Amino acid sequence: MILLPQRTQSVAKFILKIYSWRFLAFLAVNIFLRLQSIYHAANAFFHPVNIKIEQKAQLTTT
Repeated sequence: MILLPQRTQSVAKFILKIYSWRFLAFLAVNIFLRLQSIYHAANAFFHPVNIKIEQKAQLTTT
């Protein structure tokens, strides 16, 4: 580790802490958005199947 004055070291640690939290938040948002896009893609893919199932359900209930 580079020897710096104590105050500079604590400031550097503080900045690193902020950046690590920001990075973790960015990662969480990124993963969430990726999961959301996968979910929407799967939804769009299975949408015709869902419609067919709903139509069958309506036919059986009426």
